[in-house]
Amino acid sequence: MNKPDKENLFTIAQAANACSVSRSTLLRMEEEGLLTPALHEEGKYRYYSTDNVTQALQIYAMHRMGLTHKEIHPLVDDPGDIDAVIGQLEHLRDNLNDILTHLKKRTMKDSTTVTEMLRLPETLCYVRTYELEGGRYDFRQYIRDTLTDAIRAGCRLDWERVPFMRVQRPDLAEGMVERGVYRYRICVPITGHPKHCENIETVRSRQVLSVTWHGEVTDLAQRTLTLATDARAMNLKPTGWFHVILERSVAETGTGNARSNVLQLGCIVE
Repeated sequence: MNKPDKENLFTIAQAANACSVSRSTLLRMEEEGLLTPALHEEGKYRYYSTDNVTQALQIYAMHRMGLTHKEIHPLVDDPGDIDAVIGQLEHLRDNLNDILTHLKKRTMKDSTTVTEMLRLPETLCYVRTYELEGGRYDFRQYIRDTLTDAIRAGCRLDWERVPFMRVQRPDLAEGMVERGVYRYRICVPITGHPKHCENIETVRSRQVLSVTWHGEVTDLAQRTLTLATDARAMNLKPTGWFHVILERSVAETGTGNARSNVLQLGCIVE
């Protein structure tokens, strides 16, 4: 197997900075068998991938929740096996309620949807904007690329919030599907950044009508159109901006455990 290209990896100092932790914390995660660097040169340096950084953030978040090493280990081995810890999370402090709700949504079945009114919090983000024709795209790759850019820029990632996408689709807000070029903005939540860092923006708090479901992204445009219609039926005015979170999970399907998506789509309303 070919070794990873070091030019596409991060030093331990860069990875620790992105996670707002010390080098010793990353080394301790490795010692505990929770994190394996993408490249460890014998007797020399460790190098970390973007996936390593996001995994370290998740591990650190679970430590902050109060989970022990023994409780975290199976979640790292099988990210979809979260039922065992939900009961414990229910007894943690009140400010863990949002995290608990998020974890419960990851156990959704294919036929389940959750619709609710939400207030998105104001969020400091590293942002990249793409002008793309309407269609299907590998948005997960755009998110990965933006995460990589944020880490290279020296940003500190916000372990409490996941990256998201905002797309401006006035056609869908008006109940139509029109071909054209639209703005897709990938937003990576951060807690801090170096001075004069570019692409930093505060995404202000907005009210959204949100639907969360477990499945594929092939019908995202139709779901968006339906959500905008539902908003108008509730006397809410869609602004034309939609907030999308795509999260990979392990969920039971008809053929057993398989990789799938949990998606949250928010219609920003006034």
